[in-house]
Amino acid sequence: MFALLVASLLLQAKPTAAELVKSVEEKYASATSFSCTMDGMLNAQGGGKFSQESWSGQFKSKGDGQARAELTTVTDAAKTTVTTLVSDGKNMAIWTDKNPAQKRAVIAGIGPWTRRFQSRVGVAGFMRTAVAALFKVKSLKLDALYKVGSLADAGTEKVGSVECRV
Repeated sequence: MFALLVASLLLQAKPTAAELVKSVEEKYASATSFSCTMDGMLNAQGGGKFSQESWSGQFKSKGDGQARAELTTVTDAAKTTVTTLVSDGKNMAIWTDKNPAQKRAVIAGIGPWTRRFQSRVGVAGFMRTAVAALFKVKSLKLDALYKVGSLADAGTEKVGSVECRV
């Protein structure tokens, strides 16, 4: 009996990259609450000029529409922008330290969508596209927004002591 159990476990196929991403998205979307933080940096050189940008952000979501996200962007160690998005489940607003708040009614299903979206682009991607995606359009079909067409599985590689799927 034990040998049959071991054999069946060994014969089970490993999930594909698409299956892994889908399972993470579904887990995030179905969570009753969710929070994450991020830090990132980009160094670029072009046209004989070097530039550096860094980000620090946090995202919290609860229920079907409550959310708070904040992204701080520092460009070339001088120019700083703080972008904040807040939703109480009925209304949402987004503003920066340089621009006044833009407001709108919450879109049905926005809570699970924002949590699912974090697995695709994270806090920085979410905040950078939130103005265009959520505030510049009259109607919005969340399922069609940022749809994943296909995924490629490049295998695994080690990052430090952790094996990661690429």
